[in-house]
Amino acid sequence: MSFFLGLRIYGWFSLRYARRHLWRTAAVIVGLSLGAGIFVAVRFATTTSVRSFERSMGAVSGRADFVVTRPGEGVPSHLVRDLLSMRHIETASPILSLMVRVQSTHRGAEGAAVARWVGLDPILDRPLRPWAVQRLEKPEETQRWMRLMSDPDTVFVGSTLARALRLEAGSAITVHYQDRRRTLKVLGILKDEGLGLAHGGLMLISDVATVQEFLGQFERVDRVEGVFVEGGSETGYQELENLLGSSYALDRVVDRTRSSRSMVAAYEQNLSVLSFVSLFVGMFLVYSLTAFNSVSRRREVAVMRSLGASARFVFFVFILDGLVLGLLGWAIGIPVSLAFSRDLLQAVSATVTLLFARVDVSTVSLNFWDVAVSVVLTTGVAALAAWQPAHSMMRVPPQEAIRPRSAGAESETKVRRLTMAGLGLLATVLPLCMMPPLQGVPVAGYAAVFFLFCGFSLLAPGVLKRLSKLPSPLVRRLGGEPCVLALRQLERAGARVALSVGALITAVGLFTALVIMISSFRKTVEAWVYQTVSGDLFVRPMMADMNGYRDPLPAHLVHFLRNIPDVDVVAYRRIAMSYRGVDCALEGIDLDRLQRHGGFLFLKGNPQDAYDAMKAGDGVIVSEVFSNRTGFGVGDRMALSVLGVPMEFRVVGVYRDYRTQSAVIYTDLRVLHNRTKDRAWSGARLFFPGSEEAKVQRALEIRDEILTRFGARDAPDVMVGKSLRRDILQVFDQTFAVTTVLLVMALMVASLGMMTTLTIMVLERSVFLNTLIAVGSSPGQVRRMLLWEALFMAVAGLVLGVACGFVLSTILIEVINAQSFGWTFLYHVAWNQLGVALPLIAAASLVATVPAQRLAFRDSPVVLLREDDH
Repeated sequence: MSFFLGLRIYGWFSLRYARRHLWRTAAVIVGLSLGAGIFVAVRFATTTSVRSFERSMGAVSGRADFVVTRPGEGVPSHLVRDLLSMRHIETASPILSLMVRVQSTHRGAEGAAVARWVGLDPILDRPLRPWAVQRLEKPEETQRWMRLMSDPDTVFVGSTLARALRLEAGSAITVHYQDRRRTLKVLGILKDEGLGLAHGGLMLISDVATVQEFLGQFERVDRVEGVFVEGGSETGYQELENLLGSSYALDRVVDRTRSSRSMVAAYEQNLSVLSFVSLFVGMFLVYSLTAFNSVSRRREVAVMRSLGASARFVFFVFILDGLVLGLLGWAIGIPVSLAFSRDLLQAVSATVTLLFARVDVSTVSLNFWDVAVSVVLTTGVAALAAWQPAHSMMRVPPQEAIRPRSAGAESETKVRRLTMAGLGLLATVLPLCMMPPLQGVPVAGYAAVFFLFCGFSLLAPGVLKRLSKLPSPLVRRLGGEPCVLALRQLERAGARVALSVGALITAVGLFTALVIMISSFRKTVEAWVYQTVSGDLFVRPMMADMNGYRDPLPAHLVHFLRNIPDVDVVAYRRIAMSYRGVDCALEGIDLDRLQRHGGFLFLKGNPQDAYDAMKAGDGVIVSEVFSNRTGFGVGDRMALSVLGVPMEFRVVGVYRDYRTQSAVIYTDLRVLHNRTKDRAWSGARLFFPGSEEAKVQRALEIRDEILTRFGARDAPDVMVGKSLRRDILQVFDQTFAVTTVLLVMALMVASLGMMTTLTIMVLERSVFLNTLIAVGSSPGQVRRMLLWEALFMAVAGLVLGVACGFVLSTILIEVINAQSFGWTFLYHVAWNQLGVALPLIAAASLVATVPAQRLAFRDSPVVLLREDDH
């Protein structure tokens, strides 16, 4: 048979049948399109945000091979000359950057924006980071960027910043940083390429001397970046280490970018896996409809076989059903996904900006590979779901065209095989969870999740078989004869309900796991906030977090804080640095005073022993993220260089930390002061006596006094502790907002799956059901029998789903989150949420059986029994 003839026969056989049962087919396509739409929208949103992040990272790092820094203080400018004299270095560029508030002086342009101001050497940096200016020819462009050095107080601005403040060449802007401000002239607008893509286009570029003059920092820069001559990297690194000694930090750019990109990639993959669950649940719908069609059309298949159709052609027809359903679901899912992808993009990009680095994307970019992956996965999942019904139809003999027969009960052997297969898949979960991540990606953890869902789904026939073995007297007392008959019919259904109950198992498992993970996350963060982020008032320099605490608090503000009456001031000194390619910070804090009001939420190590070692100057404690990303644990020794002073510490504890930049090393402030001779404060926490209301009132009074004395607009940042803790909890709630949509979709698709499963079972037993009515059973008894069947299936799905959810939550918390982000949570089960939600899910599953009950009484028993006689 030719391929095109096969397609014509498929049209006659399947498409006409689908047209006659349009609502049934449409319901499955809608369910699949919702699952596909969620998957596609999440994929488009995440890949758009991640590509923006990667472009920004690539624009910032450019061709640089190495970065030289001096933690706690700037790099002397003369080091650039020394580096350029080395034969293995092609170029070395000084960089000075900070976050500033930018205002336009243009009349009619209101508001302000926060942007990254980068000072560089236009000549030395040109080979590292190419950038171009809009609407300028090449000669004029060269002339214009050279003017950064010749004209004082001139900048180029990024396109996003220009749009936000309505800037153009010749505009004037005012930059604010702490108590400093300067008016600058805009030479031009950067194109959206190269360095113009950095920080989402919220950029200012000027000559490094302009930023030095603004900060009053004439002999130092933040860092020096450079590139080696071709083939000279290994020798060049060795020469650099010998030149710099222990006073400087030397990092390979590839290590730093790999670390940041792996974190963002992990976020993308986690969302993609969760979104794939909605598509995975949609697979059960395709299975249900294909199985529905195969059961209701056994006689037609037998007739087709008797007319010469091969078993392979029958298989082809039903597999093509799955492919067509998948393609239609994907085609409808694309506009569905685009309808809400903008909101999803904003949520994802906001989370990426919050947790990793600034991205600025407003529209979803459709990439050919994303579209190709989405259509292949959607149609592939649909074809896989149609495989089992298609394979079963291959075995329909031609004789059934003369004498139809029931599908029959599943054999004990087949059910046992499915149970053993399910147990085998579940047995692989623990070994997979123990495997390390692959290049920072928990691939084995994702595989464990897939095998977990499949394993529990395959246990469904065995569980239903066990339920059917309940003693008849007990079951009769529970629900009468309808309940007894319901159990006997479930025994006959066997493996045919495995995938449909599996839809409920998957949805309930995902729901349970997310509820446990989110409640564990919330409870742990609450404990961390009230123990570690303790304080009634927090004072730090303006935009200190964004600028890596580059500048300490002014001396006059420190003097004011020291002399506030009736207050306990806990000072700290925070120094940004990089350790083994991981961006982190060393923080010295006044441990004696901190211990009066809180402390750290320890994960490993004895708290009191750790505090004693820190005060003695021998120990440090590190955040969980730092430990996971560097491999340093309790007992390891680490060498640091801070403010040009070499130091060595022993790790005496690992504590939980859930801030967005949480790779932190803590030491005692007095130890840090004594070793570096630096007495500066990076910030302070203030603790007031009295009730909670009195503390808040006093904090507000001191905040207003500080802002009045030291400037309300430019410096410093003063936050009331209660408000800060509330904001932190809101920030972390935001990171889980996307998962709510995925959860709702999974539950909707599971309900559709339950409805379709019961409908298939009714079609299979139409003669049996009408025989019951013919011999005297009432329609109410038949309805109750169907309701008991649905209840037993729902109970099996809920029990297995909850068990699956508990295991899944452990995998998400202890494996996937730990390997992806370096975070683990204190395990907490929100029994109140589960206690309310799970009965509602069961009720929704029972309501979904109404169409099946109506179908049971669609035709007259006399007509059906007469047809069976023939």
